[in-house]
Amino acid sequence: MYRPRLIYYNDSRHYSFYRYDPPMSAQQIRQPVDELLGTHVDLLSYGLASGQTFLHDTQVGLRWGEQMPSHNHGVMWWRAYENSCQAIEAGNDPLQIVVDRAHGKGLRIMCSLRMNDASSDSDGNYYMFGKLKRDQPEIMIGAEAAGDHPYAATCANFELEQVQQERLNVIEEVCGRYCADGLEMDPYVNVFFAPAKARELAPVMTSFVRRVRTLLDRIGQQRGEKLVLATRAHAVEEVNLEAGLDVRQWLKDGLLDLVIPVLPGGVLDVDMPIQWLVDSARATGVGVYPSLAGVPNDDRFHLAPMEMLRALATRLHKLGADGLYLHDL
Repeated sequence: MYRPRLIYYNDSRHYSFYRYDPPMSAQQIRQPVDELLGTHVDLLSYGLASGQTFLHDTQVGLRWGEQMPSHNHGVMWWRAYENSCQAIEAGNDPLQIVVDRAHGKGLRIMCSLRMNDASSDSDGNYYMFGKLKRDQPEIMIGAEAAGDHPYAATCANFELEQVQQERLNVIEEVCGRYCADGLEMDPYVNVFFAPAKARELAPVMTSFVRRVRTLLDRIGQQRGEKLVLATRAHAVEEVNLEAGLDVRQWLKDGLLDLVIPVLPGGVLDVDMPIQWLVDSARATGVGVYPSLAGVPNDDRFHLAPMEMLRALATRLHKLGADGLYLHDL
């Protein structure tokens, strides 16, 4: 079973496409890879923009900002749009550049996909408003089914085949056409179903994850290699189950290669409750890579100093973690 030493997440926007005035050079586009060279990171998790719109030359979805009537949402959002457009028009597809650079430097790269989000056409932010919601707004959970949940109304309903198929199309594109080495599923807002019945629909989500595993296995077989399937999961098992995510079952069924326990808001917690994941993963050979967040629950620090991060890393290792997932440090 594949075991990276360290995983590093770059969301492709905040530390890349938002930062540079257009046009970005190839060197700037490659930076998410180049900044890791000489470190112990051997798996890059590279974000697919909003998860509904993309910075690469997608054939199955919408490109970031392509349907904005006017670019007045913020200069960094415009930068990402112009940088992506100008790179693609010049024949420099950003995702292909990053994947090829990673492979050329002996670094494995998986694409990180936000599996759902709360974007809609009512908030005026078309940068994150995807093709499926635009063309079939009825696939959203809706206000009545959402109840009091603040995000659920405009999230896509994973009970529906067209919602699942759209996600599979994106995954096939980035792992097939672009030759990424796998996928990280990011639950993001942690909504997949109407909240009142999410727990009972957990088998539906398990079936979907099995479809993702099958797809990656097919692509990997064609390339003669094993593609990685990773997922972020809330460190508290009950929170996952309330959203319809039976991560323990996914592990039992052998659907995952890596699991990344996280806490909301990037909170640093030396008592992150990962033992249930470690025990479940060990039985199936899955690697556990807790997120080494940088936000301490301590008003003396805005970001955790190195001493805190080392203490957390030591604690997680003693709990049985196989490595660490680094981001925003």
